[in-house]
Amino acid sequence: KATLNILFFGAIFTLLTALVALMLGRLIAKPIVELAATAEFIGNGNLHARADITLNDEIGSLAQSLNKMVERITSITVSRDKLTEEIAHRKEVEKKLSQFKLTLDQTLDCVFMFAPDTLKFFYVNQGAVNQAGFTREEFSDMTPLDIKPKFTEEKFQRMVAPLLDGSKKSHIFQTKHQHKNGTRIPVEVLLQFVRLPGEENGCFLAIVRDITERKKSRQRLKKILDTVDAMIYVADIDTCEILHTNRYVKKHFGNIIGKTCWEAIQGQNAPCPFCQYRNIYENGRLHPEAHVWQIQNCRNGEWYECRDQGIQWVDGRAARIQVATNISKRKKIEEEREQLINELQSALSEIKVLRGILPICSFCKNIRNDDGYYEQIEAYIHKHSGVDFSHTVCPTCMKEHYPDEYKIIFQKNDT
Repeated sequence: KATLNILFFGAIFTLLTALVALMLGRLIAKPIVELAATAEFIGNGNLHARADITLNDEIGSLAQSLNKMVERITSITVSRDKLTEEIAHRKEVEKKLSQFKLTLDQTLDCVFMFAPDTLKFFYVNQGAVNQAGFTREEFSDMTPLDIKPKFTEEKFQRMVAPLLDGSKKSHIFQTKHQHKNGTRIPVEVLLQFVRLPGEENGCFLAIVRDITERKKSRQRLKKILDTVDAMIYVADIDTCEILHTNRYVKKHFGNIIGKTCWEAIQGQNAPCPFCQYRNIYENGRLHPEAHVWQIQNCRNGEWYECRDQGIQWVDGRAARIQVATNISKRKKIEEEREQLINELQSALSEIKVLRGILPICSFCKNIRNDDGYYEQIEAYIHKHSGVDFSHTVCPTCMKEHYPDEYKIIFQKNDT
């Protein structure tokens, strides 16, 4: 009986031990299985999978380490994707920039880009290299002052100041660039201050055009205009500043470029009230038709026939060109002709009065006027024709009234 009891309790103990072992095995194996499943998800590329184990033992620590590792992998993957996108974007930008530079190199105009603080060039196109004769490497150590002999640093800084403070968007001017071999090239410069993406300070952009041929053409045109016997000048429509004159103007009015037309040509203290610019320029638009008018110059008293035309000057501003021909002699002839016509018309009216039947006395030969009174024929004719009479005695009347004198005079003439 004692043996049976021992066997019975031994069996129960063994069964309980097995149950406890089974339960402990399941408790230990479950988080391990979950970790294995999570690791498999992560291995398949699911970086959103996390081990949901909150134990405070080694398995819990392993789960936390696994989760941190996944987060780091996710962060690295996101950074890698962003880096890949950034590299692709940078390559696209570099490609477009390369195409843009190739385009700039194909242009005939020169393109210069330089820093506002050091003034050193950081980009020049092939046109600039061809025009100035320097290489790109040489340009990288140069500033605009190195190719602009007419400018000092102070003068240049003063010129670009309105561009830096934003009070002026661009500046157009003409100067000369010095070639590497020492020759000087006349150029026209369009200078702007631009801000590049990602840059705080911005940079200067200069587009430069060789105007050698334009200068030659203008010289040829100037020679032609100087041969014209008329006053030719160009003035700014808004400011009335004289921009160009021919030799005729210099001869009669002096060197007046830079002065106002109302001051230099008309001798006025303010804009002329009779100015005709509204006939060629209105509401910011130039009229295509020319305007012809006449004026007596206030300064020299001469008469001029003026032909005004609105044009766009070489720097882009609206201007007025006037060709004025001196017509003083013609005016004088016209005035004399008008006076002569008036005199002839007056004489004709007087002659008409003398035409027809004049009532004259048969005895005293006085003429009856329009008022009914008689007056001497000499006075009547003088009044209506301006003719003066000189009285004398004809031979017949002298023989009748002065026979003695007649005999003396005419007999002496006969002998």
